Amino acid sequence: MVAPAFLAVNDAARDEWSKAASVHDDVGFFGLVYDGRVFTVANMTKVLLLEHKGGWMADTWTQVRIMDGGKFGASGWLRAKFVVRE
Repeated sequence: MVAPAFLAVNDAARDEWSKAASVHDDVGFFGLVYDGRVFTVANMTKVLLLEHKGGWMADTWTQVRIMDGGKFGASGWLRAKFVVRE
């Protein structure tokens, strides 16, 4: 089984996710999921790249639009290392 990809719905959710990750706050992260501010899609879901925000090393983010599946049309931010070009 392949793990899903997590996406933050906006800049604020992305920043809170990044902060939670930096201090290993799993409860805070899953609170974002529970509140709907972070959502999941299946791994290898087709996306359209919308924006890329560079950060330091692992903190680089890409905004994408979901192009297939049940979340078609939704947009969100995920870590750039999880975006793979076909």
